Amino acid sequence: EDSNDGCVTLSHPIHNLQMIHITCEFDENMILQADVSANRTNMQAMLLKKRYRAATSEEDYIEQMETRMGVEIDEYEMSDMGQKDVIETYSFSKEVDNTAGLIYLNATVSPFMRESIFKQQHRMLPVEFPFAEGNELRCLLKVPEGYAVEELPESIQYNFGDSDIVFRYTV
Repeated sequence: EDSNDGCVTLSHPIHNLQMIHITCEFDENMILQADVSANRTNMQAMLLKKRYRAATSEEDYIEQMETRMGVEIDEYEMSDMGQKDVIETYSFSKEVDNTAGLIYLNATVSPFMRESIFKQQHRMLPVEFPFAEGNELRCLLKVPEGYAVEELPESIQYNFGDSDIVFRYTV
């Protein structure tokens, strides 16, 4: 006999992941060259498809990405949009601050959150999110010959509630 009473458990929601892997190095002109592989699943994939379809063309979509990220994108590819998961691969180049022989670089290389999602001046608790999501950004940076790392950002972790929300920044 089927014991399903019509209830749905939400304690283990489906994973909505965005995993971005970036490999970077500097060319002979000290321009940062990066190769990106971005894998999105479920709702994250659906949101990407929605942004892509809202653009008038692939070129328009790439221009929007370039503007948002402040880079020049080359060799853009997206996996079959009919699939549940979507994989974007592309290369980009970016000028970095190279003053007096020092390179200043934002540790995330590619901005993933430019503004706070909490814009309302007054809000009622609890804060609800439309869906559970996971974001992972991994960046591998090859330090140019003749340079050495002088300073790194500090690793940090914040847990909210009973670790329902976790923010981890690891260097």
